[in-house]
Amino acid sequence: MLGEKIREARTVLSIARLFLRRELKLLTYFNIPFIMGLVDLVSNLLVYALMASLVGRSASIIVYGGDFVTFVMLGVIFNSLLATAMAAPRHAVMSSIGSGRLEVFFQAPISLPSLILCLSLGAYMMTLINIMVYSVTGFAVFGISVGAGANYGLAFLTLVLAILALTGLGLLSAGMIGFLEIRYGDEPLNWAVELISGFASGAFYPIHLLPLPLQYLASLIPHTYALDAARRALLGSGSTLPTLPIHSVVPYDPIVTDMAVLVFLAALFVPVGWKAFKSGFEKCRKDGRLQWWQ
Repeated sequence: MLGEKIREARTVLSIARLFLRRELKLLTYFNIPFIMGLVDLVSNLLVYALMASLVGRSASIIVYGGDFVTFVMLGVIFNSLLATAMAAPRHAVMSSIGSGRLEVFFQAPISLPSLILCLSLGAYMMTLINIMVYSVTGFAVFGISVGAGANYGLAFLTLVLAILALTGLGLLSAGMIGFLEIRYGDEPLNWAVELISGFASGAFYPIHLLPLPLQYLASLIPHTYALDAARRALLGSGSTLPTLPIHSVVPYDPIVTDMAVLVFLAALFVPVGWKAFKSGFEKCRKDGRLQWWQ
């Protein structure tokens, strides 16, 4: 049994390396669009940071250290990773359908979860490159810095929990491709989560400045709790002032509350998303609709 597990792990690693090499070759082969994309990233980040610098230090984010530039830069970095966690499974399936390779991939000698992970590696690789560009630009140009008492381990654990929760949502989103017969564009769940996370998750301004209905809306997605907890861990002054609606209801430290919600969402979304994903594509397989527009 142990030997089989080891052989399977080696097979998964070998296939993962092949997928990563393929994605890296695609990125570097079309080098001019790749470079232009990186320049676009820096340009967009400069716009965000310059707008934030007009605010400077703000009492509205004193819980996060007070520096608005650092607040926004970390929001951009974290939100890009969370968006990838949500979109990667759906994008992996859609691109495989579009290229007519999905049925071929399903014959790979690895489990379906491992296959979806391998197909998602390219999106994560590109996101990590973007994060490196964001980080270098932020530290070199704007001199952003984390707090002296920053808890990197806690911030990392927060992001891991959020990625798990959003991967579950991403699997649910990918499963909808099968149920709704979507072959291009977006599907309702991913569209709704991206919409809410764009204006109400706290990536670019603190949640507590929003009208109360929007605060409750933001409370439905993992991004909100991940951004709050990670910022408190890296930038916070140790304040326990409430910044989310749930903080005024649950009488515990806000970071503990945020992480407890993320654990709950991960425990809920991962099994539900996986079941929906398997059911959706089993339906496609039975109907013979795993190819583009069949």
